[in-house]
Parts: sequence; C-alpha cells; structure tokens
Amino acid sequence: MITITRCPHGHEIRTEADRDSTGFCRACRKVSNDAWQQKQRAARALVQSLERHGVVVDPDALTFQFGSETADMDAVADRIVATYGQGIQ
Repeated sequence: MITITRCPHGHEIRTEADRDSTGFCRACRKVSNDAWQQKQRAARALVQSLERHGVVVDPDALTFQFGSETADMDAVADRIVATYGQGIQ
C-alpha cells in the first residue's frame, strides 16, 4: 500500500520522484518557477517598451535616463523583479 502525504501546499507526495534533489515538492517548485518566469517576462517587456521610447535603464542604480546609451535588459529585469516583484502574481 502506498502512503500518500501532502506538502504544506496540498500537493500529493507519493514517492521520492515527487520531490526534487533538495527535498522540495516538485509541484511547488514548478509553481514557483512559473511565477518567477512570468515576472521576468513582464519586467523584460517593460524594459523593452521603455527602450523603444528612448529611455535608457541603468541596472545598477535602477534609474531611467534619456540618452544614447543602453543598459543590459536582462540585468534590469532581474533588478526590477527582485526589488518590486513581491506579491506579483
């Protein structure tokens, strides 16, 4: 007989295959990764939109400047998500 346990979020844990190498529930990890990727896409879209309108984004200071220099879009997206991404679904 298989004993079914549940993670704190209610996902079924039937075997070790339902956990990743750190013991974290695979379903929870997927939900977490999907949310992070969604935030990344939204932040990148914001940076792209700003750049199309001539705004230069400084990823270190998280400031926006008008000018001819461009900033690394991925670095800016990472900082935006890290700074303002809490609670975004």
